[in-house]
Amino acid sequence: DGISMGMGDFLSEKAEIDFIRSEYEREQWEFDNYLKGEIEEMMEIYQRNHITKQDAEIILNTMSKYPKLFLDHMMQQELGLNTRQITVNPKRNGCITFSSFLLFGSIPLLSYLIFYGSA
Repeated sequence: DGISMGMGDFLSEKAEIDFIRSEYEREQWEFDNYLKGEIEEMMEIYQRNHITKQDAEIILNTMSKYPKLFLDHMMQQELGLNTRQITVNPKRNGCITFSSFLLFGSIPLLSYLIFYGSA
């Protein structure tokens, strides 16, 4: 059970990271090749959140001077994706899940061996 949970956690996180990376690369290409369109997309999002067009324009034109900040913010606002997730190590998390299942799954077995194994 622990092996399947650990492997499942690893594969799930790896797939999520791969998806976020591909979306980030696509957004980065759009930022590099069609900045005006990206700013307009973000302005629509800001205006839906009750920020005036003039304020949104000031914010986004300033933010676009800092590509990483702009891209990270756009990924969160437009796609709901957290770019910090890219730095997560899926192997480590899979091993932690496996170890947790191994440790906590052995508690009932150990109690059985202690109380009934010595009889």
